Amino acid sequence: MIAKFVIGFDFTYKSPTEDAILVLRSDKAKYTVNTQDGYLKAYASDTAEWIPGDYLFQLLTSNGLAESGAITLLPNFALQPLSADFKTPAQQMVDAIEAVIEGRATQSQKSLTVGDKSLTYCDLSELLQYLDYFKKKVAEEQGQSSINDEHRVLYVWR
Repeated sequence: MIAKFVIGFDFTYKSPTEDAILVLRSDKAKYTVNTQDGYLKAYASDTAEWIPGDYLFQLLTSNGLAESGAITLLPNFALQPLSADFKTPAQQMVDAIEAVIEGRATQSQKSLTVGDKSLTYCDLSELLQYLDYFKKKVAEEQGQSSINDEHRVLYVWR
């Protein structure tokens, strides 16, 4: 099964049976893709409405569960308004913490929840600790971990 899919395009996947149904499920949404002419098909006009994120999927047939796993629905930049924010949760936390430290935080930034992390009023030393933690997370996401990071993988380009 496809591990990643960009929304806003036709989704076509060879179906194991004529009655197969693909169910995508996250905490935000649920989508069902039916078999048509031997393929699981969802048209671009439908997938454009899908919410980007990580989903679990089940491929169901009349015999039961054929396959299951995880899939990531990626945003289609061409379909997003110029004002769309593509920052990761870690980057959102860095921005919010920096705003609090600089004294320019909005009320919503003074108490912020992103994913499973939340931030409320803290003293400066705590804010600096959180800032350091989330900056490291952002660096990891961007592949810029410290040279001293034992989990770093080195590549040699030839």
